Amino acid sequence: MSKNTGIFVLIAAALLLGGCESSSADKQPQEVSDTKQQISPPLESSKVEKSPVQPEAKEQTTYYQRSPKAQLQWKDAILTWSEGDVQVRAERAPFAENNQLVVQKLLIKQGSTQHQVDYKDPIQLESLSLSSDHKFLAIHVQTAEGYSLTIVNQKTGEYYDLNTYLSRNGRGNVDTVDDYNWSPKGSRLALAYGNNLRSSIALFDPELRRLEDIPSPVLYMTTPVILWGATGNFFDFVSIDDSSKPTLHRYQLQTHQMEDLGEISAEELNRLEQISPSYSFS
Repeated sequence: MSKNTGIFVLIAAALLLGGCESSSADKQPQEVSDTKQQISPPLESSKVEKSPVQPEAKEQTTYYQRSPKAQLQWKDAILTWSEGDVQVRAERAPFAENNQLVVQKLLIKQGSTQHQVDYKDPIQLESLSLSSDHKFLAIHVQTAEGYSLTIVNQKTGEYYDLNTYLSRNGRGNVDTVDDYNWSPKGSRLALAYGNNLRSSIALFDPELRRLEDIPSPVLYMTTPVILWGATGNFFDFVSIDDSSKPTLHRYQLQTHQMEDLGEISAEELNRLEQISPSYSFS
């Protein structure tokens, strides 16, 4: 065998092995439990091309806003949150301060079905958000490390902590999910997860439990806001670090392009925080 022929054989073998690994990565993951079971879900990364800045993009943006908004009622320390055919009830802990909503369990009703979400310890409820197709409920709670996100399957009643799920499946120590937002259609979740050193942007499909990381040449420290465009073709997010003002970014789903839309003021940041379709209790 000649030297060139040997090289071609090695390249062909490497391509064949790479194809096998891709097929293995498409297998559906198992359910997450409270055990230390190791799971190998199809976590992915997309390719990002950086796009030129569009100065007028911020002024022309129409963000997705759910209408009507969720309704909230208080009666004898019982919180009732409702949106459409979904109702969530929670009892506030007696030791909670006036500006805190501390609970340990939530009762969720949808039509004739009813299920309960239990937490090992009392948690501070930050926000609730229902997917556009009403198949999944996201529960955002504050922890000692940061913020965690519980995903509830409205049909089966199954739920799991997304931070734990990602930590067990190759994403390192996920202490916090800074922000999240459901897509205008279906149940696709844009989120920012990480720890006190960095924040990663990703898309999560709760139906398949599939995470798609959005690579970026920039290191984000904190991501307080994520907003979908009304069409669902892009989402914007705000990043903040110690050395600059809040910066607005945009990710285009169809072209996989990341755009830097420039710095924004504190007033603009506050306005964007109010647009999110999740119901915030903080």
